[in-house]
This record gives sequence, structure tokens and C-alpha cells, in this order.
Amino acid sequence: MVRLQKWILAVCMIMFFSGGVCAQMRGPGRGPGAEDIVNKMAQELNLTNEQIQQIIPVIKEDVQKRGELMKQMKGQGREATSSIKTGMEKITQETETQLAQYLSDEQIAKWKTLQQERKSKRKNFMRERMNGEAGESSPPGNNDF
Repeated sequence: MVRLQKWILAVCMIMFFSGGVCAQMRGPGRGPGAEDIVNKMAQELNLTNEQIQQIIPVIKEDVQKRGELMKQMKGQGREATSSIKTGMEKITQETETQLAQYLSDEQIAKWKTLQQERKSKRKNFMRERMNGEAGESSPPGNNDF
């Protein structure tokens, strides 16, 4: 019986500590983590191994900044919407500038196009949600970069 209790305790501890690790890998908030974003970019933009290694710190910084911005604005209601939008646009500009150092012009153009498509899908999702229309439980592109 004691052996079973120790085993259960060990399993509970592993689950408790692994939850924190998973959250760190995923990034702050509900969005995708840096690793998820880099993997998606590598796939969609046909990145080389060298490019992947170069953009990892850029994407990690992007995810961190976005998470910090959302934490700062949390609980401020609708009046924070403009500040969040401005902050996110600034982060996007900084990230694009850094990525341009490592990606080809063609890759940057494709990345911007994909970002616009995802933004449009999220906007439509939110519009439908605000109008009370049934649909998916999370916005399209929420697990994308």
C-alpha cells in the first residue's frame, strides 16, 4: 500500500512540474509558443537549417514581448484595445525588420501574406462571435504564427 502511495505521489509530482514546462514552451497566454511558430515558418517558408537557427531568438523575443503587452493590458477593458493594437503593430514591425536580415525577399513577402490572411480570419471570427453566430471555439490561426 505504501508503495502504491509513493507511485501515485511521483506521478502527481511529474504532472505538476511538467505542466509548467509545457506552459513555458508554449509561450505566455493562449497563443503558440516560439517553437511552434518557428516550426510552422520553417514548413511554410521552406527555411534552411541556418535560417531556423537565426530566427529562433527573434521569434522568442516576439512571443515574450506580446505576452508582456497582454499582461500589462489585462483587466483594462475596451479602453486598452487601442493600446494593445498599437503595441502589437510595433512588435510586428520590429520582428519584420529583424527577420528581413535572415529571410529572402520572397520569404518575407510570403510571411507577410500569410500573416494578413491569418489576421483577416481572426477578425472575421471575432465579428461572428460578437454577432452571436455559432462556430469554432477558438479563432482560426490561433495556433499559427
